[in-house]
Amino acid sequence: RACAPARQLACRGRRRGAMGLFRVKYNFAAEDEGELSVRKGDLLRVSAPGDADEGDAGDKDGWTLVETLSPPFAKGYVPTNYIVKADLPSARTFATQGSPLAS
Repeated sequence: RACAPARQLACRGRRRGAMGLFRVKYNFAAEDEGELSVRKGDLLRVSAPGDADEGDAGDKDGWTLVETLSPPFAKGYVPTNYIVKADLPSARTFATQGSPLAS
């Protein structure tokens, strides 16, 4: 089944195992190869299938492999305790309450 363009990211995630979106809680500056520098508020997707379980970030010795969702697109490890499940409004919220951007 094809996905609408606005839902392609969510559909890809479902096909791969519903990885989920996470928001960065604190700035993090990469120090080693394979780590990813992120800023507070950045939106990320857990990259490796199985790293997100029931809405929690995966934990491999305290690190989670993530991908950025905005340019410059990048992939790397961040400290697991630096990210939390993103609380994003659903399409139903926009339909019933209107877009917060339309003011």
